[in-house]
Amino acid sequence: MNNLTNHELQFSLSDIALSKLDLVPTWVQKYHPKLNNSDYEVFEGGQITLIVRIARQLVIKIFVPKFNYINDYDHANELIQNYIDLQNSDLDLGQFGIIYFDQLDPIFGCPIVVCNYYADTQPLVYTFYTLDSAQRSATIAKVISKLKDFNQPASGFTYSTQRILDEFDRQFQKFGASIPTTIKETFVNLRLSLQPRTITEGIHLVHGDIHLENILVNETGDFRLIDFDFCHFAPLFVELEIIFLFCFLPTSVVPDRLKDFYSESMPEVFDQFVKEYPELCDSNYQDEIKLMFASEIIPKIAHPKFEKNCYEAIKRFF
Repeated sequence: MNNLTNHELQFSLSDIALSKLDLVPTWVQKYHPKLNNSDYEVFEGGQITLIVRIARQLVIKIFVPKFNYINDYDHANELIQNYIDLQNSDLDLGQFGIIYFDQLDPIFGCPIVVCNYYADTQPLVYTFYTLDSAQRSATIAKVISKLKDFNQPASGFTYSTQRILDEFDRQFQKFGASIPTTIKETFVNLRLSLQPRTITEGIHLVHGDIHLENILVNETGDFRLIDFDFCHFAPLFVELEIIFLFCFLPTSVVPDRLKDFYSESMPEVFDQFVKEYPELCDSNYQDEIKLMFASEIIPKIAHPKFEKNCYEAIKRFF
């Protein structure tokens, strides 16, 4: 294995992930023989994926267990199903940079996604916090415009809010005991007031993971969205979940090395999303939106790293 680096690895790689990595030269030789199969690097090892850049032309995301964590990861099967749904839709995946998705690659023996590599770009997070207020606002306006283009309407899909209720129940069961009593009562009363409903109108393609590391920018200020693991078909308000996180609990969606940048909440950014893209905050689903936010707060409120920001969010929305 030549020229392998551990550039920005978020986790050390498990033996299983390393065994998949050893197969990269074989995979390149079979499917892209014109590429130099020794010119590749790992640039992220996530909870269930290994992302490898090859010859500055391709990125492959290999879905692998890390420390057998995939067996316990609640969304593992959902991520793969999201790609299957994308593949089975009438959307042009090439517009997202996805070359193809394979549910079971014969060499890696697991699902993989193959994407174009966007050269000369970097995640927006690296520059966003060096901008002044006016520049940030202009930048977020561009992100909103890009998100509007991405959120294409889709027909033939339905969405059940049961998913939102189930996620709250799951988080409450795991972490509810650590929540202060008054806040717990507020959350529980909100949950008890809701019944699941099936949404058939206003379904769109949602990205599901909009934060500053998943937005690439080049020197001329052009943006690209990446990381489509959570893409699915749903009402637009579902986009607010991660937007809420990076605005009010930002250190929960970025590596620790960037936590100093993200230590404070950014309510003005959230307000800009809602003001310039009001369809995100559908008045018909205000309680479901609040419950989504509660599901993100519950596992973090007792953690010293997040406590201050959690209370800011609770004061704002509840």
